Amino acid sequence: MLDAGTRLRVTTVHYNGDSIENGFFTTICAEVINGPFNGTNFNISFLSEGSSAFIARNPNILEPVDSAAPDLNTNHFAWAVDQITHYHGEYTWDWWRHCEEEPNLILPLKFLMRLKQNTMLLEAYKAADTAEGKAYAIAALKKLDDRSFSELAPQFIVASPTINTYRDGTHKIESTASVIASMQQDVEMVYP
Repeated sequence: MLDAGTRLRVTTVHYNGDSIENGFFTTICAEVINGPFNGTNFNISFLSEGSSAFIARNPNILEPVDSAAPDLNTNHFAWAVDQITHYHGEYTWDWWRHCEEEPNLILPLKFLMRLKQNTMLLEAYKAADTAEGKAYAIAALKKLDDRSFSELAPQFIVASPTINTYRDGTHKIESTASVIASMQQDVEMVYP
């Protein structure tokens, strides 16, 4: 997720008491002080563990990347696309305002949108395993006013007539056409 050369400032070192599962352990948090995640705090206690997206020792991945010319081989963009591609859950209507329901998906979406990575979102849309993953990617494209939205929306409706949604505390199965119509209305309300 973090590029080679990303600098971190340690903000917290907390020694945790005995835990039944882990015994004694230390929690370390740090703030990123350069690059696309500048200002974001991370728990770096297990920084090199648990990553399935990349082999950390691969020298091609460890090279610094040019954020002006990203591609799927740069780790932070590939990480974000991967989160959308493999998403299995519900489409949350107010996804651009909140991260509470699906932070593992919404944070990557916000990251790609903030950097206006339409191409990466388009890749995520094409590769997404589920209609719900596609819905997030296409909603992001709509919000960025990407012209491919008008082309993809009808195809999406035909390929996936229904979608699992979550809105106002309610889980539903809704028609994809109504979801897309709401996407358009919501974007127009937030960005008239």
